[in-house]
Amino acid sequence: KSRLSKQMKLFENCKFFILCDDCQDNMTKNELASLIQLCHGSLLNTFPLTTDIDDSILTIVLCYELLPFDNLNQQELFILSRSNGVHFLHPEWILESIVQFSLQPFECYEEKF
Repeated sequence: KSRLSKQMKLFENCKFFILCDDCQDNMTKNELASLIQLCHGSLLNTFPLTTDIDDSILTIVLCYELLPFDNLNQQELFILSRSNGVHFLHPEWILESIVQFSLQPFECYEEKF
């Protein structure tokens, strides 16, 4: 039971914007969103340019391979967002965090740009 209660609140301090269409080709964007909400994560409807005023809240964009950018404006937007503390992670981070019952380090899942 303790594992279940930990898992259910796993993402309570996280806000997510889902930029990718799926996860590992076998989970849709909607299924990924449902999984996040089941673990008490919040979903953002708009691309985050900044993080929450509350430092304990993580703002995460789930994405795959952003390069090459569609245009210079998109690149500037993403760079601004990252410089404001937004994390760009592969969606596998969600699955691995759930499997391990704890938020995993970002390093292995960060999208480079």
